[in-house]
Amino acid sequence: DPNFAAAWAGLATAHVHLFGCDNEPHLDKAREASARALRLDPQSAEAHVAAGQGLAMEQRYADAATEFERAIALDPTFFDAHYYYARSCFKSGDLEKSLRLFQQAQSVRPDDYQPVYLEALVLTKLGQHDEARRAYQRALESSNQYLDLHPDDARTYVLGAGALARLGETERATEWADRAMSLAPDDDAILYNAGCALAVVGEEERALDALERAIGAGLAGGDWIPQDPDWERLRNHPRFRALVQRLAR
Repeated sequence: DPNFAAAWAGLATAHVHLFGCDNEPHLDKAREASARALRLDPQSAEAHVAAGQGLAMEQRYADAATEFERAIALDPTFFDAHYYYARSCFKSGDLEKSLRLFQQAQSVRPDDYQPVYLEALVLTKLGQHDEARRAYQRALESSNQYLDLHPDDARTYVLGAGALARLGETERATEWADRAMSLAPDDDAILYNAGCALAVVGEEERALDALERAIGAGLAGGDWIPQDPDWERLRNHPRFRALVQRLAR
């Protein structure tokens, strides 16, 4: 059905998440697919979120905000609208708004470990360490519950590793990061987040190895790293600076 707006929105989202993974012009294709979805159904929250994600990847944050706000107005219970808007705000440096949106995403889907983990990350960046610790503990609890049902989910392990690292459980954090990378050795997001956890626990060279592998796998996070507090101790490391410069090209 070439007039099925939701399918075009889904295609746009897929292209956004594939950006940087190969030589395909994924952002162009995402832009075309989201525009098609919006022409077919201007009231589709999914289509507005897809458009917002593409604009955020282009670092057009104000335009992205317009799309995300429209999606939330159309469907206040749509998790992706709050979650991806929060991520866009984090990348743009609007931390207070990012925090509120991650909390709203958590209220929509209270069992999801991702928004509470990222809430903790924002709180860390804001210097609200007691609140961040409580959020990391909640994220770890949610991760454990999810792993009971999905014991081979790499993303759960890798974000759980980040929570463990921030809670001072160095050995388990390293084990979970290694487990995540063994489950998804070519996934740029898994490698990036494993590097974050390893950086927090002081495994600097291994963290940089993971970041280098993530870039090689297609990481497109040049606007996320400057805000990410997990890399603070490595900001002036020559190898880290070279990798960030490589990512920005």
